[in-house]
Amino acid sequence: MRDLAERHEVAEDGAEWWSLLDGEVLDCLACGRAPSPEDVGAKLGMSAESAASLLTMLVRDGRVRIRSVERKSP
Repeated sequence: MRDLAERHEVAEDGAEWWSLLDGEVLDCLACGRAPSPEDVGAKLGMSAESAASLLTMLVRDGRVRIRSVERKSP
């Protein structure tokens, strides 16, 4: 899979770039299990925080749902 910079070079406009990125995130979720943001980030070559941000945008758009959260240990 291409890294984030290479994907950006392929897409000529911002809307296309976001669409490609959304598609790659959704592909990660099609594996039949619920991956963590860390898993999604690792697969896409980005931080867990970046992946969580993308997932949050997809939740807001109604394209994915969050089924589980947990408190982070101090």
